[in-house]
Amino acid sequence: MKSFTRFIGVIFAILMTYGLTMAQQQILFEGLVSHGEGIAGWNADGSGPEPYAWGHIVPAPGFSNQYYYGSSHDYITQDPTHAAFHFLPGMTGFPLFEQALADNGFTPEQVKVKYGLCTLGDDIEGLDWFFMNNWAYSNYYENYFLIQLDGHPMLAGCCNYSQMYINTASGNWYTETAYAPVTYKAQFSSPEVRSVAQAFLDDLNGSEIILKYESTYGSAFSGNGRFGAYYNILNGTLEVGNPRLPMQGLKCRPI
Repeated sequence: MKSFTRFIGVIFAILMTYGLTMAQQQILFEGLVSHGEGIAGWNADGSGPEPYAWGHIVPAPGFSNQYYYGSSHDYITQDPTHAAFHFLPGMTGFPLFEQALADNGFTPEQVKVKYGLCTLGDDIEGLDWFFMNNWAYSNYYENYFLIQLDGHPMLAGCCNYSQMYINTASGNWYTETAYAPVTYKAQFSSPEVRSVAQAFLDDLNGSEIILKYESTYGSAFSGNGRFGAYYNILNGTLEVGNPRLPMQGLKCRPI
């Protein structure tokens, strides 16, 4: 199963090209390090919570090791008010969700998303990462996320992989996740949060979500065996759709 997941990660760009995305359904988001949000990347010397791991060297001038571990800001700080990002106003194609937020006295900014720990996996060139024409691509695996409303659990899911890439000659980091189904996690939250969670799922109508965003350097951090940096999340979009493999089979002929 893990080998298959890595294989899918290698052809990630192809799959994303052929993914069926409903462009009319979109939520904007951002996460600034200065506000306790954003993503964290780090290598570990083994003296802290994570086993020793240093990511591969990016073969480009000015770059060193790719961070092996990743998470949202709150994973490092353990501050429950921190997160990866929050939703922004102006969403498209989520009428029930928007109405439920308003009816229950919430705003989109109160919806925050957090990531658990993810890694580069086996970190093998050609399987988990590759470098081509000044572009560095790395796959991070098992990106579990939790969507909270006003600090209370609402929805959850897992992106089997997320691809982080950069033009090493110029530009910022970009991330595109795999499509991920979303599950209801508001059973023990307030009736208001439960109502908003169900409205989100009703707007999805069985489809999945994909996240795309840009990252810029925020600040360095160290301690607890970790050596890494926080990154801002900018120009983020949550889109709705379903994965679709660019393959077509033919019926077998009777023998």
